[in-house]
This record gives sequence, structure tokens and C-alpha cells, in this order.
Amino acid sequence: MILEQTVEQIQDFIYNNKICVVTNSKCMPGTTFLASMRTYLDYVPTHNFMVIPGYNTKNHAPYYGEEAFSYMIVTLYEKKFDYAIYIDDDCFISNMSALIEEFKKFMNSGKCLAGVQDGTVICHRNHSQIFVNAFISFWNIKNLKINKFLEERNKLVNFTFNYEEFKHDINTELYQELKSNAKESTIRIKEYRDNTYKKEVPYASIVRNDPNNPVEPHQIPYSTDDDKVKSNAEPYYATEQALVIATGKPIYYMFGTDLYDPSEETEEVDIDNSGLTSVVMTSAEHIPFAYHTWFSRMYTKWPQSQIQLYHTKRINSIIKNI
Repeated sequence: MILEQTVEQIQDFIYNNKICVVTNSKCMPGTTFLASMRTYLDYVPTHNFMVIPGYNTKNHAPYYGEEAFSYMIVTLYEKKFDYAIYIDDDCFISNMSALIEEFKKFMNSGKCLAGVQDGTVICHRNHSQIFVNAFISFWNIKNLKINKFLEERNKLVNFTFNYEEFKHDINTELYQELKSNAKESTIRIKEYRDNTYKKEVPYASIVRNDPNNPVEPHQIPYSTDDDKVKSNAEPYYATEQALVIATGKPIYYMFGTDLYDPSEETEEVDIDNSGLTSVVMTSAEHIPFAYHTWFSRMYTKWPQSQIQLYHTKRINSIIKNI
């Protein structure tokens, strides 16, 4: 059971535990940035919030991917924060009390990082089963040896992830623990989908059959490319790799999958029910607390194409109804 907490209680928890809530955005009008922040910013003390600029600054080009997360870790370490809660600018928080309860489990686990696997649990993310897509993620920097982290990061050529190098560099016992935990997480989430949805989400058919899929045509839903390619899909896997090796700690896998309700499969739904949007839930009670819409680059107040119109309407259905 999740106990509802007041805004003040959550603010105190974030402040007292030296947590910084972080996002990364271009901060442009007409994007999802402000709508996302409105779902959680009231709960965050002013000095416990940071925006990593996804736009040109006076001294630096935009921060994205690996560079953004390494910048976050180093900056928060220097500012003496112990933890980070990262929220993408197209991720929307529906239940802050549930998020905090899941964060407490992460804290108690002592693990270095938490997030939703980037393979095997979301129908259109068929990449790493071990590493996470960081759209919502928790980061433990409390006992991080920053020089060790930077040393591991700097070993990587152009700061890119290489799966073969990772297997070579990591402690064998830790690697096996990661593999085992990732597999168990995949099984639990598949069981949830099978028991709750009882059928394949509609978007899985597009993932499998559409040769014109603008992201990656002809994927196998819920698959993984670990062990098949050297450099995986997201550049920030390199940050995660350096953090795991530097801390010697495994990853905490959040309970996340496709948003879908087969009972609402009708033309008159109020919320995106295609299975494209992802939902993140508490690990035990399966209470939703975050929704990630994907394709936010297609979101605009002034759609110029059918695909922009489709994704804008779909994302607005999440913003208005969560």
C-alpha cells in the first residue's frame, strides 16, 4: 500500500536526503518541457532542481546523451548531492508519492542506478536488456569515487559504449548478477503483460511489420541486441557502464512496459492506448507513477505534417488525462 504524502512531506524528503531532480531540455516554447515540469515541480525545493541545457550556452554546445549524464554526475558530486532523480522532458509524473516509495526501495538496495531496461520490456525498445533507458532514472552518487568514475569513462573511445569491452572490464560475479537480475525483471514484466493485457499491444504489429518505421524497421518486439553488436543504441550506456564498474554495484530495474488497456480498444479513447507510450509502476503494487511518450521531437503546437499531428494528439492525450 502506498501512503499518500503531502507536498511538504515530499519536499522535506528530497531536501533531507540530498536529492536533486534533474531534466535535460532545449526549453523551447511549444515543446513538452513545461507540461512535464508541471507534473512534479511543486514537490521539489528550488535548490534541489537542475536543468541540463539542451541548447547552446555561452561556453558550450548542447548537452545530450552521454555528455549530459556525465555532466550531471560530476556537477551533483561537486555540489554534494547524494542522489539524482532524472526525468526526461517528455516524461510525465502522475503519482509523486508512488515515485518516492519506489525511490526509497532503490536507496535501500544500495544499487548504483535505477531505470527501465532498454530491451525486452518495451515493444519498440529492442536494445540492451542490462542497461536502462534513462527517461526516468535514479542515480546513486553518495559514495561514488569520482576519480574512479572519470577514469572508467575516459577509457572509452569517444565515450561510446562497447559491450565486449564492458564484459572484459567488469567483475565476472557482478556481470552475472546483472544478467540474472535483468532476466528476472524481464520475466516478471512479461507475466504482468500476459495476465493483464492478455493480448499483444497494437504497436507491436507496427514494430514487427512496418518497413517504413522511421526509427528502426522490422524489429522483433521485446528483443535485445546484447551480445550481437559492439556499440549499442544509446550513447549514455557508456555513463552507465562507467558507473557500474566504478561502484562495483548492480542496476535496480524499474517495473516499466507498454501502456495499454484492452478494455478500452475503441476509437473514442481519451488516452493513447496503442502501446507506444510507456508506463512505469511501483515494483510490488504496480501503481503507475510515470508515463513516457516517446517521439517528442514530433510534438508541436503547429503541426506541419500528418505524423506531427498524430504524435501531438497522442502526447496531448497523456498530458490531459494522466
